Amino acid sequence: MRSDVVAATCVGLVGVPGVDQVPFDLCIVDEASKATPTEVLVPLANSKRWVLVGDQRQLPPFVEHALDHPDLLRRFEISPGDLHSTLFATLAEQLPTACKVQLTNQHRMHPTIGKLISDCFYDGTLTSSVRDISSTVQVAFDVPVVWYDTSTLSDRRERLSGTSVRNFREARIIADLLDRLQFVAGRQSLTVSVVVLTGYDAQRREILDLITAQELERVNLHVRVATVDAYQGQEADIAIFSVTRSNMAGDLGFLRSEERVNVALSRARDGVVIIGDVSFIEGASSRPNPLATVIHHIRLNGGCVLERVEP
Repeated sequence: MRSDVVAATCVGLVGVPGVDQVPFDLCIVDEASKATPTEVLVPLANSKRWVLVGDQRQLPPFVEHALDHPDLLRRFEISPGDLHSTLFATLAEQLPTACKVQLTNQHRMHPTIGKLISDCFYDGTLTSSVRDISSTVQVAFDVPVVWYDTSTLSDRRERLSGTSVRNFREARIIADLLDRLQFVAGRQSLTVSVVVLTGYDAQRREILDLITAQELERVNLHVRVATVDAYQGQEADIAIFSVTRSNMAGDLGFLRSEERVNVALSRARDGVVIIGDVSFIEGASSRPNPLATVIHHIRLNGGCVLERVEP
């Protein structure tokens, strides 16, 4: 049997001349929970059958900040919830049970990481395939999940950078961890992919400025520095997450988003490393506070370590 397959983004499909006249037997939309209704309807319109794949507990569709202005919403009678509504969510709620399948056995992450993600973001419903700890992670960090606590450091606080924030101390710790990983991977003659994630573009630039000078010396590492929002749907051997926020006001900012924290910590295959001020997270006045749940999990579960960074 022979089949013709067309691969495209939802919106990119309309750029192909004549495609609106082509009927499709089946349309599969990946990351459907991150597409707006108008985006996802583009490929679905000419398809006889649909398969939508997505995760409502990860990031919703990107919305221009201009659309979040209260006056603009009132003018066009749009509610804040409308901005993030998706066809995927509507179908997940309204379709009969026979038309919905939940995938609960994850294969990407080491079981220790998988348990953290399952307990903190999926009500304990995810299971993980058995897998040995990576030799690089074992030598570099001992366990698959590590939180380096900056609470006792005098220079742990964030700094404003325009409308964003940055944290030099966390960037410095990340540079040191990359040097450690390069040493271990070099001794093992292995190539390791590492993603460094943050919720703030100013912190992304801060980290890049600090690590770029030694980039050519890290020959055994493939390092990418990105914001969480830009990295959804991708993965790496090791994910390093810079919490960035630490302030006297107890303001978590983006860290209130369970979806964003979920994405940040679930990108890794073998190891998750978090750098941040535990006392700030646990004492923050902002709610919800998903990272406080993560800290609680780390304190209670084997394979996870909370380690204080000494001055």
